[in-house]
Amino acid sequence: MEIFGFNINIHSDIEEMDMRDAIVAVIVNPRISIKTGKELIGMFITGRITEQQLHKYSSAQAGNDDVTDEMLFANLDKWQEEQGAFSSDDMLYLHSCKRTKGYRAKPTDIAGIVDYINSRVIGQKQAVNNIVSAVWLHVNSVRQGLGIKVPAQLLIGQTGVGKTQILNLLSEVLNVPVINIFASTITAPGYRGGDSLTDQIFSQYANISCNTSTQQLPIIVMIHEIDKTARGVNDGYRVELMSSIMSIIERGSIVKANVVGGNNILNLENVLVLFDGCFDGIEKIAGRRVGMNAVGFNHSQSCIETDLRSMITKADLVKYGMMTEFVGRIANPICLNSMSLKLMHDILTHSVNSPTASYIRAFKQYGIDLKFSSEATKAMAQIAFENQTFGARSLETIVSAVMGPYTHLLTSKTKQTVRIGKKDVYRVIGQTNLNFK
Repeated sequence: MEIFGFNINIHSDIEEMDMRDAIVAVIVNPRISIKTGKELIGMFITGRITEQQLHKYSSAQAGNDDVTDEMLFANLDKWQEEQGAFSSDDMLYLHSCKRTKGYRAKPTDIAGIVDYINSRVIGQKQAVNNIVSAVWLHVNSVRQGLGIKVPAQLLIGQTGVGKTQILNLLSEVLNVPVINIFASTITAPGYRGGDSLTDQIFSQYANISCNTSTQQLPIIVMIHEIDKTARGVNDGYRVELMSSIMSIIERGSIVKANVVGGNNILNLENVLVLFDGCFDGIEKIAGRRVGMNAVGFNHSQSCIETDLRSMITKADLVKYGMMTEFVGRIANPICLNSMSLKLMHDILTHSVNSPTASYIRAFKQYGIDLKFSSEATKAMAQIAFENQTFGARSLETIVSAVMGPYTHLLTSKTKQTVRIGKKDVYRVIGQTNLNFK
């Protein structure tokens, strides 16, 4: 049988439940490295140490400091990455234990990953579904050698709606590296003043490819602010720049470069290129194409913009100023919803890693019961919506400012309850220059 990724001799004299208990004693202890833990469990499985000796060692390494749930769960995630996905029996056992009953393994199936990201990026369900499907298919194709070519993807959305966060979560769940490049820093071949696209890819790739086979490593290259290349339709420099970008999209070849350390060979078959951009004003192009009656004259302006953005086509991208050759090489654009007051509030109250949820967890670790009233979250959402230059990132600034006067409680020995209300929000915000604009 297999327990937490370890092959167990079914003829062992030790009961399966005792086996699981002994192994879990090691893998839930963040103070035992995975390397040491695997050696210990290997010795236990082969009978070189007893169950009692394994438990004794695990207890000795636990120390006197408390291990938080966050530390424990993060350690389980690392073990799962090392050993492979935990089986249903493994998860049932973890959920039967008091310390680990709240642990949820990171999903590996498309539906599970979509749910995982939707619980952290609020209000972007359709976009999340589309981008997860594309990235998962690419990663699985590279790892399994399926030969499926996933086209480059374009994410359209305003600043702070979750484009980068979605990709970061995918990188974390699928354990795939992401190379981030800004279009404004790319120079066409032969021009001075910056690094070419290939040079930038290799400069980051060298840091992640050491001792890794390029034939098995799926890679995501994210080129940000691609909409900035839409200016100057007849600009010869721009044409050469876009040609450089399209050469990476094409894939199917091996690229070499002189790099210090790391691997100097990049298999473009393993690379999926993603683009993002705000594309300010593109909804007007879509509006002229479909006619404003398509969304109705009684809609609010924000609703009209959201509806129109969901209708953006490749033809609209060409009219916006993107090269036809470039647009023809990408999949249909994935549009993220713009920020609204309701969406701002939902992020604060429904996201498992919202700024408020993060503070609640942090204060709980110090024995402090922190709660935000519904009026307080509404007030913070309203302030963020009125100053949404940075989208949802404004919420982090606001919550940080509101919690500033209370951080000293973390070093206080007195256990207490903290309630944040509407008055607390406006009292702090009124005295703080948040520098939104």
